[in-house]
Amino acid sequence: MPRIEGGQYMIKNAGPGGQYITLHTLDDVLRGALRTGATNQKWIVNDLGNQTFYITNRGFDKEPGAYARPARGNAVTAASDRQAWQITELNPGIYRISTANLAWSLESDGVKLAPFDTADDRQSFKFESVA
Repeated sequence: MPRIEGGQYMIKNAGPGGQYITLHTLDDVLRGALRTGATNQKWIVNDLGNQTFYITNRGFDKEPGAYARPARGNAVTAASDRQAWQITELNPGIYRISTANLAWSLESDGVKLAPFDTADDRQSFKFESVA
């Protein structure tokens, strides 16, 4: 199964509208937005092995985090502490970003954690390599 490699990416929701995961301010919730190509939409992905990764926003040098004990409905926000995320291929070129049992879900008010649902486009993402 192909997998994401360490590098720099823009993370795009695979659902209708195809919004890009964006960090608007230093301490904000991750949100969807139209593509600008700005550094706040670029993410450095570091491969830790076993489909586990650190993800860092290039513009603000912040990590996405969801509290020490992630729970359903928690917002994924900019954090100072590193949190490892699993990136799993669902279909060719389509990935889920998750903890052990909760996935990123792009909601109207930002990225939240939700139970796995492979039929939910809000939990499906594409990684576009950038320089």
